[in-house]
Amino acid sequence: MTLTRHKQAQPAVFLLALLPMLVSFAGEPAAEDWRQLDAISSPVAEISSNFGGAVTLDDRNLLVGQRFSSVNGSVLQGSAHLYTVSAAGNINLAQTLLASDGAEDDRYGSAVALVDDLAVIGAMRADVDGNEWQGVLYVYNQDATGIWLENAALTASDGQTFDELGTTLASDGNTILGGALQADGDNVDQGAGYAYSFNNGSWQQDAKLLDPDGLSFDAYSTGIAVQGDIAVLGSPRASVGGNFFQGKAQVWQRDAGNNWMLMQDLVADDGAAFDGFGIAIAMAPHPTGLQAIVTATSHDADGINNRGAIYVFQRQPNEQWIQVQKLLADDANGGDQLGTAVATDGDLAAVGAPFAAGNAVASGAVYVLERDAAGVWSINDKLFATEPQPQSSFGRAIGVSENLIAVGADDATDTGLDEAGLVYLFARNLGEDAPPLPPPPAVPALTPAGLLALALLLLLLAWSGFRQGRAS
Repeated sequence: MTLTRHKQAQPAVFLLALLPMLVSFAGEPAAEDWRQLDAISSPVAEISSNFGGAVTLDDRNLLVGQRFSSVNGSVLQGSAHLYTVSAAGNINLAQTLLASDGAEDDRYGSAVALVDDLAVIGAMRADVDGNEWQGVLYVYNQDATGIWLENAALTASDGQTFDELGTTLASDGNTILGGALQADGDNVDQGAGYAYSFNNGSWQQDAKLLDPDGLSFDAYSTGIAVQGDIAVLGSPRASVGGNFFQGKAQVWQRDAGNNWMLMQDLVADDGAAFDGFGIAIAMAPHPTGLQAIVTATSHDADGINNRGAIYVFQRQPNEQWIQVQKLLADDANGGDQLGTAVATDGDLAAVGAPFAAGNAVASGAVYVLERDAAGVWSINDKLFATEPQPQSSFGRAIGVSENLIAVGADDATDTGLDEAGLVYLFARNLGEDAPPLPPPPAVPALTPAGLLALALLLLLLAWSGFRQGRAS
């Protein structure tokens, strides 16, 4: 009887020995998986200070604007904060930047750009020569010791009261574009973009970019991007073919003499009234042709109002631009406003939907896009805050750099301070040896084969117990 019981148990012993070999590590991430590293608080957190209202990433450097912060009792003067991210994923405050001539209500930090050793920060309501709210772009360079020093304060040569230069801005390191959404052209408050280049040791204004068909309150330069000699500016409130507030974007090209020429209007193939096309723009170089991603936050589709849409345009060999893609979030709800912010780096892009239902009602989400070798984009991930807050505006501002995504939530509550703002930093999991960040510890999980083996093991153990009971 003992021999019989031993023989019945052999398959069970064999499966017990085999089971560890059938276990996989489900926590070992796929290439598209992202994880939140941290929720970053302002070093000078205060109620309604808008930390995270503007963010940008370059390599492992993070620049965050906080335009409503107080500075030494000066209300709404604004500040900006530079962080570094170590290979281990540690986030450290490197420096807080302030305008050398900052004053109350400047809104310094309204827009930010960071490229290599160049940082640009907008102060949209800074006064200039007695002109209230004309706006200033502050330029910084990093010295050999790693300290960032202010070296220029750029203004518009024809700036006027309430232009608000610095509401938006963009830079590729060689050119700075500043958006003045209320600047006058042929019409009052139609908006303008100002282009600056670095020549003979200083930054100089090269041009004022205006839509020749622009009307008052078009908000020209809301979306703004530059790559080499190409600039794209958006007018989300422009009327197109009788469609009120449909929106459009315009492509500009610079010649050898630093003259900027308007090349083409970009409109969505299926554009409609109140789409708000052109509210956010990012450039994405590709071997098949330079691409521009242009968003329309209030676009309706499939019966869902204000879900938002992402449009991709590509420059052709004849230098004409055509729409090559339209992307929608397949889990969209009404009012998500996908496209409020967009940022790119290489074949990676991130697009914000600050009112999307993430993992809490209207807590916001960010959609991660990747581009294949043929230049085609697809949405392959969706990011949320690990501790979501309703109405936090998660996704209103975004920065992207290789394997990092920074997301601003400027209406988030921080340590009891309403609308103090937070910035969430996410890292892509690439494996143990791939910088900048190692993946989280792997969690053992059964493969389908392992589950089958476990079921067989339980059956054999039950049968063995039954035989033992009969033998006794």
